Amino acid sequence: MDSSTHKVLCCVGSAVGGQPTQFVMEKAIAAAHLDWRVITVEVEPDNLEAAIAGMRAMRFTAIRFFPPLESRAAQLMSGQCAVTSFVGGITSARNNNGTWECWHNSGLALIDCFANRGDWAAATVWLDGDGETIRSLVAANIQLSARRILWSNPPSDLPSEISSRTISCRFSVQDAEATDRIVAEIGTESETACLVLMGSQVSERVHALATLETLSSRQLVVFSSTSSDKGRSQIDWPGKLAIIDQPALEIAKEIVDCRRWTDRQPVRSEIQDAYEEYMDL
Repeated sequence: MDSSTHKVLCCVGSAVGGQPTQFVMEKAIAAAHLDWRVITVEVEPDNLEAAIAGMRAMRFTAIRFFPPLESRAAQLMSGQCAVTSFVGGITSARNNNGTWECWHNSGLALIDCFANRGDWAAATVWLDGDGETIRSLVAANIQLSARRILWSNPPSDLPSEISSRTISCRFSVQDAEATDRIVAEIGTESETACLVLMGSQVSERVHALATLETLSSRQLVVFSSTSSDKGRSQIDWPGKLAIIDQPALEIAKEIVDCRRWTDRQPVRSEIQDAYEEYMDL
């Protein structure tokens, strides 16, 4: 959006304490020598519609929504979009000549983490569980088109755009016959395999990792909503296993949004340093 005034990123939440986005984005914007301003405001859910209208009227460039406003923002900004309704909210938006382009950043951030370790479009991707990150990931895949996504026992309300790109498998990561059944579904080996777990420790899913090891010739990449580095020591593939933990995902969210808001690729190490500096305060 062209404007004679500063471009403005507005971070919005009903309670904004502890959110690092303004601090991180100010560092990233300064490093890129961009003429932007970043503000953070508190807005009650009942006032969000008026706040969004005000941001459009003032020609703000970008928005980040903090919990619990994501679902209400989706209702106000994405209309009847089945995929957005399935994900349950939007986290981010960009003003494109008066029209908001909206997205949920968790899935895009997970793919961004994966991109440093393998080719998403050629990977075997196995989802186990349900939650915001997994739903955001399958929504992001509509655009990025991973070749094979398997989802153990997915919800029944998959939109057609997602179900057409997802193999629903009625077995879990704990199934002793999972290896044979996955091979039957996807066929040959892939260079990289990705396992996304919701509500499970990595160390509790060693059998699943062994299953994926038979499918991947190069590397296993795991994201767990409850994972930590201590789970790595219990798994005997130190050179092959990469664990993406929650802090890494949070950093990737800032990278993804910064790139989409500014059309510039931020320096990952600068975003990470700013995030860690904020969290240490």
